[in-house]
Amino acid sequence: MKTYLKKLFILSGLLPATFLLGLTFLFLPDLIRNLSLELVEIFMVLSMIFGICGYIGLLLSLLPRLEHKYLLKFTFLVLGIIGSVTFTSITGGKRAWTWVLDIDEFDEWIIWVWPLMVSIVLIGLNGQRVFNKNEG
Repeated sequence: MKTYLKKLFILSGLLPATFLLGLTFLFLPDLIRNLSLELVEIFMVLSMIFGICGYIGLLLSLLPRLEHKYLLKFTFLVLGIIGSVTFTSITGGKRAWTWVLDIDEFDEWIIWVWPLMVSIVLIGLNGQRVFNKNEG
């Protein structure tokens, strides 16, 4: 039952993350094609690539074969969080963070923030196992 709930929890984050991944694949090719060497654009592309890594981390968390690959999942999920924070900071700045913290539009908020919350929980679980493994 515990495994079933964990998979359901991960799927609840993957559903809105799939929508965000679709948007990433929609805009990333054009952004790369028109990429200049401006730092902001480079960070935008990196943040989107890191977001894709976060999605992969969520997917890997569902696969039973990779159950014990804690460091791999931890790394992908952390990259996803870094990508999301970077993207939010670049595109919306303080206004975007106010929107995230105020939860004004819950339906839109859940699409953007829920995958991050699921990732943070999984980072904690995987990180705990990585650090316990290194202690023993």
